[in-house]
Amino acid sequence: MRRASSPVLALLALLATAGCSRFELLYGFADTYIEREAADYLELDAADEAHLERQVAALVAWHRMAMLPRYATFLNGAAATIEDGRWSPSVAQAGVDDLRRLMDDTVAGVARHAAPVLARQTTPQRRAYLARQLLDDGKSETAPVSQAVLIAQRNNHINERSERMIDNFERFTGPLTDAQAAIIRRHVSAGIDSRSRWRGYRAKRRQALLDTLASNPSEPRLETFIFNALMRAETIVGPQYRDEANRWWAGIATLTFDVVAALDEHQRRMLIGNLRGYAEDMLAVSG
Repeated sequence: MRRASSPVLALLALLATAGCSRFELLYGFADTYIEREAADYLELDAADEAHLERQVAALVAWHRMAMLPRYATFLNGAAATIEDGRWSPSVAQAGVDDLRRLMDDTVAGVARHAAPVLARQTTPQRRAYLARQLLDDGKSETAPVSQAVLIAQRNNHINERSERMIDNFERFTGPLTDAQAAIIRRHVSAGIDSRSRWRGYRAKRRQALLDTLASNPSEPRLETFIFNALMRAETIVGPQYRDEANRWWAGIATLTFDVVAALDEHQRRMLIGNLRGYAEDMLAVSG
């Protein structure tokens, strides 16, 4: 998230997904994490910090009550589908579509509470501060390098991203075999050459954020902008983004189907148990 197009993405990263076996413990630190991430990008005085704390507390409370039960239902449904042997490419795609709708609703809630925070960042001084923070994040993406360095960076990115994805799957399935890990590496390699386009999209969204703040927008307008920037970026960067995003999500559906279909019985049982365990944690946190 350090290369996000706006600090709001940090909120989505924490609240939309769970990446820790102790979800309940992780969620207990949600407000602190969000406030720290926002402070990395925004110039805040004491009054702003107090305002940020109130908005984050309201956001976390809303997400706990409104979204966690829905994510729990989603995970229990996935577990039942796999357990009943109904796993297929079309079912995997339907699951991804359901997840995208959940993320839409999550980001809509994030935007409601992020807009009042960003509305206090419209002065020239504060916009300049945010621009410097975003520029620092983007420097490594735009620095010219040689062809040899580009190849080395490409290979490193494939290895690093593959390892992260393998680790994420193994949180649910236990250790993957070499053949199962190879499925993930092939998926990452197939999409690696679209990185430059995604960097371009991020740069446009960053600039759109700064331009929007310079127009002294109302909170409702900022709320709409935040949602569009995160979930309907084609309205900002151009219609080609929607096709690119749809292809990316279709790739996630294919990857998920291929990996789950390749699991042995022990891994499959572990996956089902962990999905239900996360769902139980979410319901416990939601109260």
